[in-house]
Amino acid sequence: MQTQSEIEKMRRKALQKKLEEEYRAGQERRSVQTKKETKAVAARNTKDPEFEIITKREFQIRRPTEEMKKLISKMAPGKPKAREYSLPLEMYFGFVSGIKEKIPQKNLIPDNIAAMFLESEARVEEPDLSRIGPFLLNSLHSFQKTGVAEGIKRNGRFILADDMGLGKTIQALALARYYRHEWPLLVVAPAGLVETWVAAVGRWYSDLAGISVETVKGGGASLDGDVNIIGYSMVEKHMAEMMEKRFLVVIADESHRLKNPEAKCTKALEPVMLGSKRAILLSGTPIPSRPVELFTQIRFIDPTVYPSLKKYEYRYCNAFMSKFGYDVKGKNYQRETPSKHRKHKNLCGTTRARMIE
Repeated sequence: MQTQSEIEKMRRKALQKKLEEEYRAGQERRSVQTKKETKAVAARNTKDPEFEIITKREFQIRRPTEEMKKLISKMAPGKPKAREYSLPLEMYFGFVSGIKEKIPQKNLIPDNIAAMFLESEARVEEPDLSRIGPFLLNSLHSFQKTGVAEGIKRNGRFILADDMGLGKTIQALALARYYRHEWPLLVVAPAGLVETWVAAVGRWYSDLAGISVETVKGGGASLDGDVNIIGYSMVEKHMAEMMEKRFLVVIADESHRLKNPEAKCTKALEPVMLGSKRAILLSGTPIPSRPVELFTQIRFIDPTVYPSLKKYEYRYCNAFMSKFGYDVKGKNYQRETPSKHRKHKNLCGTTRARMIE
């Protein structure tokens, strides 16, 4: 005769087996649904012509119509018939002027993005880096000087996406030093890096006599220094003070932490970043896993680049309505956005990513 404990043990095993079977069945159903959705997205994306910027000087047309092929033969004689064509970027606006209405909006290169790529190729006068002081200037490697110069050319608003170890901190401080006349400076960083920034400021600004450095770790601290360093965890608490001070030069370290537009810290920091004249974002991984995570960072640099989150999601995140809701986990037109796997890429004049070979 079975005891009560043995009966209970058998009951638990039967329940566990049932739950495991239900879980496996659910996984199989979700897998089938995902495959169907993937095929549906692929089918939707293969019907119409697509336009994508592939280099800073060229755009590509995939699956052109016969009408487009005739237009290509007129604008670029000698191009063989193919499913893909690469044309100079300066031809883009003239090419699509008469056919825009016939192509889905998300398959076209946004006008402001094409214009920014064209503007990025325009010759810009090299800035005078002597303003950052001889000590800091002589401490920079040549590739770091190039990074600082790029930031100045973009009016001090850009994402520096160099890999770890290439000196994003010293470049950011050099760029902020260039705009010394617009201080006080605000540095926002993870709590664990606040002291690292204090040490970096003490080292690279050692030739600046009399500057004060304030750090915010607890509720009683204030932002009254020439250089103010605050952790992301304290931003919401000091939002009113930051707005009152109206910092014109802001550095945001590990800026991928701002990827969620609904996070309290992101919402608190948004008016500070948009209200500043110089916004320097630093991250070795600006896109940790998917393109949608980059939108907020771009918005903090220049909200006119992608005014609409929905349009950004449809073009670069392959957004669609699935059985489980609105899905923005995909990616599309990746050559127009930076990736940790593709360095030397400018994102519409806002991002500079580089790898030293």
